[in-house]
Amino acid sequence: MHVFCPPKLKEIIDLQLKASGTRLSYELHFHELVENGEHLILETNEASVYSFPMNHRIPCWGFKFIEKPRPKSMKGEKIREYNIPFSKIDEIRNGNDFFTENGKIIQNDELTFPAKETRTYAFCSDTIYDERIIPYVKGVDLLYHEATFAHELLDKATNRYHTTALQAATFALKAEAKALIIGHYSSRYGEVSALLNEARTVFENTIAASDNLVIEIS
Repeated sequence: MHVFCPPKLKEIIDLQLKASGTRLSYELHFHELVENGEHLILETNEASVYSFPMNHRIPCWGFKFIEKPRPKSMKGEKIREYNIPFSKIDEIRNGNDFFTENGKIIQNDELTFPAKETRTYAFCSDTIYDERIIPYVKGVDLLYHEATFAHELLDKATNRYHTTALQAATFALKAEAKALIIGHYSSRYGEVSALLNEARTVFENTIAASDNLVIEIS
């Protein structure tokens, strides 16, 4: 397991495992996060993941997930028309032209549909309202931002380094996000329709986070 975390977390986890006599059946790999600026922390074949600092009473980080470019889709009728072998499909989907047996060049655009746009997601919690964070998440498809309090409790939110629903919506608007999820609600709210309605007065495409919520980024 790879854990991306504040520098002190490894010390805390190691102490707990030692005190409880726990032996894990897998290895733990700790990766310390850096407080200043945006940093690439993970890269796979599917996505790149970046961390960036939040503004809270204790060190906190946000994360941005950027999908890698996806291959194009083949046009089935063109595979049959030009008798394209299976071994050439991946090359064509990745942008290459196709050469027929008699040497004719078939342009890639004739053989494929355009690749779907890459998707981006950013997660921002815990933090006070801070526009210095906006450049890290500018233009993401989906933004999660904490909305601990209603705006009538702005002073409490500020004192505790949290954000109101109205502020979260303002942040999303200024960041030019396409959609917003609010969450991290104070326990004082038995249900969160008031927070959702407050956010939607500024940013209409807002969703309230809930347990087991699944959102597909299209």
